[in-house]
Amino acid sequence: MHVALAPAVLRWRQRIAEVTAESPDVRAAPLEIQRLTNTRIADRLASEFGLPVDPGVRIDEIELPVSAGRSSYGRRYRPPGAETAAPLPTQVFLHGGAFVFGSPRELVNDQLLSRRAAATGIQIVSVAYGLAPELPYPTGRDDALVALAHLQTNADTYDIDPDRLGLGGNSAGATTVASAALACALGLIADPPRIHHLMLEVPAGSLRETDFGPDAPAELLAMARGTVAALLPTGEIDDAASPADAPSLAGLPPTTVMTAQLDELRTGAARLVHRLQAAGVPTVWHDLPDHDHASCGITASYPAARHWQDLAAAELRAAYRSHPSPTHRSTDSEA
Repeated sequence: MHVALAPAVLRWRQRIAEVTAESPDVRAAPLEIQRLTNTRIADRLASEFGLPVDPGVRIDEIELPVSAGRSSYGRRYRPPGAETAAPLPTQVFLHGGAFVFGSPRELVNDQLLSRRAAATGIQIVSVAYGLAPELPYPTGRDDALVALAHLQTNADTYDIDPDRLGLGGNSAGATTVASAALACALGLIADPPRIHHLMLEVPAGSLRETDFGPDAPAELLAMARGTVAALLPTGEIDDAASPADAPSLAGLPPTTVMTAQLDELRTGAARLVHRLQAAGVPTVWHDLPDHDHASCGITASYPAARHWQDLAAAELRAAYRSHPSPTHRSTDSEA
């Protein structure tokens, strides 16, 4: 059944088409040029459609070890009053980007995560994880776990409460952190770090093509095949790669899942939720109407996006037993 998109989402989609059309040959360019162009487009759209970065949140970057002896960085968002509130509940976060694109340094991440830190009193560390095809699965998954273990081991250095240290992610990042938590629960990781909570926003719950919506366009299916081929170049898959298809989901930490009813990835995400519930994992599921896969970020122009962000913040406060900063205002108050 066709469902009409909200006017604000249609305007945003039109601007995506307009800005993308200014770089018509980008898909034929080298991957690094594609990534730079995608970031430029994403930042331009974020500046037009997103609420600004919270000025009271301190943003800095810390060097982090990741898997295979590599080093990377985490972009850290410290809520107002962090210096006097330490140790802080902390979430390690992975950005979206179809496993191939994206960066913690994109403006939309600064906008959403700074506001989330202020709204929850939670310190957020957005990790730059390995991207396909250069660093295919399980690199990103293992990067998240190595960074998480480092932060847990050095909790005092980073003002972290080690008993309230969790994982979260958006889109491909949500799938990756779900795989990370699963690898720990399934015994695929030696001496796994503790994970307080798992937050999954618009995850690709399954990598199976059949879990796309029944009306998914051919272009989307072709893009999905290319993404999976980049992520799993040999075709090999372990028990944690496709979370909704894992042999068992028992032992995962309490999990919050947020899905968009107009998202082509919703079918696989919903199957993941049902399997979590059947496995006895404490699971909160918000399936929000009037949203497509990425519309939760257009907070300046779309009330439903502001509602999404306020709902996500409320769930995190409950999960981490935290409180908003004294200067925080609901996003709806800024409409």
